[in-house]
Amino acid sequence: MQPAELSTTYLRTGQDQPLQNLRSVTPGSPMEEVIGLLGQPYQRTTQGETRYWDYNVNFPIANDDSLLVCQYKVVIGGDGKVASTHWRRHTCEGMYQAAIAALPEQKVEVLTLSADVLFAFDEHELTAEGRQSLSRVAQQLGASYQNPVITLVGHTDRIGPSDYNMTLSRQRADAVRHYFTELGLPSASMVAEGRGDTEPVVFCQEADSSELVKCLQPNRRVDIEVFERLEQPHRM
Repeated sequence: MQPAELSTTYLRTGQDQPLQNLRSVTPGSPMEEVIGLLGQPYQRTTQGETRYWDYNVNFPIANDDSLLVCQYKVVIGGDGKVASTHWRRHTCEGMYQAAIAALPEQKVEVLTLSADVLFAFDEHELTAEGRQSLSRVAQQLGASYQNPVITLVGHTDRIGPSDYNMTLSRQRADAVRHYFTELGLPSASMVAEGRGDTEPVVFCQEADSSELVKCLQPNRRVDIEVFERLEQPHRM
């Protein structure tokens, strides 16, 4: 990153954090993904259902071998996802925004697998065909990524109660995560979540139930979102 023109006042001990990893922490990110990207926070506090995670992040100072340590706060909502992020000082916010402006866009790959291939209708146990399909995907991910961050998102159609669909979608995403772990993908690199019937890709109005099930097939799916986690930079 481009060093900032600052004095050496208020230097503290912090951690080196790749800018791409910091940029990947956005509202809606699961808290497990935050830990995968940034590691454990140095301090945690809780107010009600809201969690506050604090990190100390190193920024190099221009024309100096010293570091400015910027305090970075991640706010986790009651749903276990990032609600917001904050830099304690305006100077740090400006340094961060200037640094990431020069970064290329991070490539996020999304693979969509039909739930009708992975599971029997209304079930969350993987079928033999589903295991074969996931084995191929695991091989692909292993060959394409050295240190991936993988988010598994289960989706259902709108048939049935919304609460039931949310649970089923989460169970299906968990089943994929467990099988990927059996295939050798690191469990700590994967996060599974369910979104039920809240994100349809098709809308159907068929009156016949069997035709409706058929029409809604694209909504029953598991999305695999993956990108490369950057390693911590090493200082000489």
